Amino acid sequence: LIGDVLVRQLKGQAPLLQDILVTDYLKTVGFKIVSQNPDAMNRKFDFFLINAPSINAFAMPGGYIAVHSQLILKADTEDELAGVLAHEIAHVTQRHLARRFERSNQLSIPTMIGVFASLIAATQSSGNGGNVAMGGLSAVLAGQQQILINYTRANEAEADRVGIQSLANAGYNPDGMSGFFEKMLREYRNLPKPLEFLLTHPISERRLAEARNRAFNLVPHKNHSQNTFWIMQERIRAQVITDKALLNEKWYQQRIKQLSGKNNKAHKEALLHGYSLWLSQHNKTRQAVNIAKKLVAAHPKNIAHTDLLASAYIKNKQPEKAKQLLLNFLHHTPLNFPLSITLAQAEMELKDYANALNLLLSLAYQHPDVAELFKILAKAQAAAGKEDESRESQGQYLYATGDLNGALFQYNLALNGRSIDPYFNKRVRARINAIEEELLTVRGSRGGSRKKKPRRFQQNYSSSHNY
Repeated sequence: LIGDVLVRQLKGQAPLLQDILVTDYLKTVGFKIVSQNPDAMNRKFDFFLINAPSINAFAMPGGYIAVHSQLILKADTEDELAGVLAHEIAHVTQRHLARRFERSNQLSIPTMIGVFASLIAATQSSGNGGNVAMGGLSAVLAGQQQILINYTRANEAEADRVGIQSLANAGYNPDGMSGFFEKMLREYRNLPKPLEFLLTHPISERRLAEARNRAFNLVPHKNHSQNTFWIMQERIRAQVITDKALLNEKWYQQRIKQLSGKNNKAHKEALLHGYSLWLSQHNKTRQAVNIAKKLVAAHPKNIAHTDLLASAYIKNKQPEKAKQLLLNFLHHTPLNFPLSITLAQAEMELKDYANALNLLLSLAYQHPDVAELFKILAKAQAAAGKEDESRESQGQYLYATGDLNGALFQYNLALNGRSIDPYFNKRVRARINAIEEELLTVRGSRGGSRKKKPRRFQQNYSSSHNY
């Protein structure tokens, strides 16, 4: 499908945020809304995060919805995040983007890739670099190509109407959508360079008023906990802000002190979660473990805190403690996806490769769309001496994240091996054929010949993909 090709090409160019906990949370919110949209039945959806310092979200063909990390940091509540997702889901279910593609058969795959890639490039830059990227976007969007990202007023109104109803049906505050849009309009309308979100989602006072009226006429909802949303915000903050002048121990300590009042307990605990993750990332694992232990002691049934502590134990060279903590939790909550992955990582550190592989292979069968899982599986297979299988898994990871040439390189290395799996070579050859056809589709749509097949071996390809 064209959407699958597009999203892989985009992921090959966009900086992805591959936090399994945060992605799992985003999908949980997204599919909660999908389940309440009657037009979404039998449609495929997937949600992924792009590490971008700008505020935006967009739908792609095939039901793929990308969310920028900064959008989640800017939202005040889960209702606002859900409002954005509901709006994008409605664009998919009402076939706004699909209809535009159908009306313009001169749009090639590279052109479509260029649109989304230029949006990403614009969000990664500031100053002159950002202006150049936006200039590139303008060039790509000449003529009818502008239709790829600009929805009509009718499209936006319909996405608002359908999205707000789905939002309310899913138990969220129906004001979440208009609240977030209004905040964007108020805060960024006077900027010298237009906000990408407002470029792709034009907002007017009339549209805001209509959205508020729709929300007002719906049944009021009960306020729900924002604790998990705040935790995910802090996980994102700890990973995407890499400038120590902006995020450091002093910042965390001052902010935690400011939130010491009783009314701020949940917010403070979310901040402590982020602080522990930040410490772990900066190799201050003993401090990270101590903070995470207190969070788990206060909330022993919290999945995110449990995963935080287990991961800190692993990094602090205490995998046995991580394994025991996770086994105890999974005994009451079996098959939890993020915790099961962390358990496999603990078993790998304990050199219990048989159990780790059994668990990871089972998870890969259940969640074939989670790229990061195949990266971990490849590492486990390599540690267990299964080099060919490791290369196959590396190929799957690279393919899912848009590095098609890298995937081909790994698959061809795997074919030269001696796997004892009787179906191995047949499976790998099928993957190679599929990638070669996809490369021909992308290159052919640029106007090149479809007769010339890509070389199977690329000897100069970097070996940095070996785990």
